Amino acid sequence: MDSSFATLSRCSALLLGLIAVGAHAGLPSYSCKRLATTGDGRYAEPSAINKDGRVVGRASFRDGHGLWTWGAVQWKDATHASPLDPLLPPGYTGAEAHAINDGNLIVGIAQPECDDVCWPTHPVAWHGRTATLLALPQGSLSGRTYAVNRHGRIVGRYTLPDSFTEHAAMWHGGRLRDLGTLGSRKNRDWQDSTATAVNDAGTIVGFSDTDSFQMHAARWDADGQVHDLGGLAGLIESQAWSINSSGLVVGNSMQWHGSDRLTHAVAWVDGSVVDLDPQAPADVRSTATQVNDQGAIVGYKLKPNGSVAALYWPRWDHKPVHLEDLVDGSCEAGGESFSLGYTHGLNDSGVIVSTGQSASGRTVAFRLTPR
Repeated sequence: MDSSFATLSRCSALLLGLIAVGAHAGLPSYSCKRLATTGDGRYAEPSAINKDGRVVGRASFRDGHGLWTWGAVQWKDATHASPLDPLLPPGYTGAEAHAINDGNLIVGIAQPECDDVCWPTHPVAWHGRTATLLALPQGSLSGRTYAVNRHGRIVGRYTLPDSFTEHAAMWHGGRLRDLGTLGSRKNRDWQDSTATAVNDAGTIVGFSDTDSFQMHAARWDADGQVHDLGGLAGLIESQAWSINSSGLVVGNSMQWHGSDRLTHAVAWVDGSVVDLDPQAPADVRSTATQVNDQGAIVGYKLKPNGSVAALYWPRWDHKPVHLEDLVDGSCEAGGESFSLGYTHGLNDSGVIVSTGQSASGRTVAFRLTPR
């Protein structure tokens, strides 16, 4: 009886393994390696990776008073991490690095030093050993950068002078250009917009208020024309987070489904919006964060218990795959196993960077390389 049960168990395990292999046939497999520890080692989150494998993001640090703060980080490879805050001009700290282009131009934000909690941030760019504060008009309280293309065009948002309204912006050649909003000019001073990504052709995507003050995904053409990308049927709001060289845009869309508010990862393909996660339960929220020039997509989903799971799509017309299912073995560091979560970085070689969280609550940065 015991022998038969053991044989049955082994056969069942083998069958499940074959099913899993079949489900992911043709998909890449990945090795998983932790990026070097920096800061106080409590938290690290990678944001982007360029063609040469340089990674940028943020990590937790202790300041001179023993208080916790963010700091911008560059990982030149898996074993070398460099804090970027020491390069900031005097009076600035608490930086985050959000993007890096193939010329190693890094963009992000820094906070002005203050005696209390500071919410304003200043857009900043790092290149080599130099950090440059990007221009803001007089009276503007704050600005953020999110992306940079090969030509050094930087996109993000800024607050209008003497206002709390935020508009999408592009910085190039030392100048700021207000990209406006989806709404009519008469409502300009009350509508927010944000630019989140720009491809090498100069097409920008993000999101903006409409005249009905709904937040819709938006695309700004290189000539400055802005277009409403819309979203899934029953649209409440939508956001675009990435665009590749062919114009494929990914992000998320919130919609009404009966009495449920669903948030699904989506792609905008040839003028149509495609649900990338149509089978997601009503209490699971997903988003697509990055698409590369080969059309591969990464993102994540938020579960009802607060946990986060990394997602991968080989193409926009493929169902989502848990990224961990493509890893050979598991993502481990310091004797602990980590679950992959927030995933924002993907380059054209298919290398992915993601956060990983352990059962003990540690959050570290991982690099996943296709075999």
